[in-house]
Amino acid sequence: MREPRPSIHAHRGDVAHFPENTLAAFGAALETGAEGVELDVHLTADGEPVVIHDYDLARTTSGTGLVHERGYDYVRSLSAGAWYPGDFAEQRVPRLDEVLALDAAEYEIELKGLPTKRLVDAVAACVRNAGVLDRAEFTGSHLVALSALRASLDGAALGLFVPPRADWMTDHLYQELLSETAALGGFSILHVPVVELSRLELGRLREEGLRIHAHSVDSDDALVIVADAGVDYITTFDPAWALRELTMQD
Repeated sequence: MREPRPSIHAHRGDVAHFPENTLAAFGAALETGAEGVELDVHLTADGEPVVIHDYDLARTTSGTGLVHERGYDYVRSLSAGAWYPGDFAEQRVPRLDEVLALDAAEYEIELKGLPTKRLVDAVAACVRNAGVLDRAEFTGSHLVALSALRASLDGAALGLFVPPRADWMTDHLYQELLSETAALGGFSILHVPVVELSRLELGRLREEGLRIHAHSVDSDDALVIVADAGVDYITTFDPAWALRELTMQD
């Protein structure tokens, strides 16, 4: 018998049908039934936390330059949807507070940009003001910034990006490394590559107080694996597809 359906997080929103990291993408994801949204946060030159994936504005906006070197007024003036097929030219790069106002059941907030105290303080203030700390998880590659955020936001849940297992590493050692890293860093959620799920004793990890999050679940094969494994969360680019398929598998 399978575990209950995992909570579905829309990776940068419903990017299968909308431009990533826009209010349109996040709103559509929640309307499809996704429990949460995954989003990326940078800080503009004048200190506004904005939601965009890349350091460089060029790929997903009509502008140029690095986010942290541009002021908020410039970033806000850009189209964040003209690059995407369809009628999305009016979409703008949202502020973090705008996304948090969507009232999702779960927020997966990845710290991007320069790992500065200004970024940590701005994100902490936004989450605190929105009253969503109990619904937020903080992730990213900037581990020192995550540690600083946890110190600023008592009770903040941290998610650890798990690297793929090295060829020389035994499954036992792989599990030990994840357990000890999570314990030392105060992480409560492990973001595990789908291909590594079968190598881990998920029951033991849960006994240690850890929750399991499978990321980049964007194929039928991956969906079957995570459903069989019984993970707690998945992140996907197409939440409507994931919800439909997981419901059919129940």
